[in-house]
Amino acid sequence: MGNRGKRDHVRLKISRPVEFTVWGRRYEGRITDEGGGGAFIDARGRFKQGQEIKLSYLSPQGIHIEKSGMIVRVDENGIAVRFHHPGYAR
Repeated sequence: MGNRGKRDHVRLKISRPVEFTVWGRRYEGRITDEGGGGAFIDARGRFKQGQEIKLSYLSPQGIHIEKSGMIVRVDENGIAVRFHHPGYAR
């Protein structure tokens, strides 16, 4: 369920729709892995490590969540994001 590895926060495998913005352009994807410090998003686009990102999604309880962060990894499956303000709620 969770994976601590080298991370400071527990990661949870999930499947949650997300809308996000990179360089003023809006995208849709699916969060597949989330923890207090970041998330992995299954998404397609021309993303680069170091780009700023803003996320908007609903929690399992239906609460609207907005977070900002930085893309720290890009691979064929999507993008890894580190949140600017770690934690589960903002």
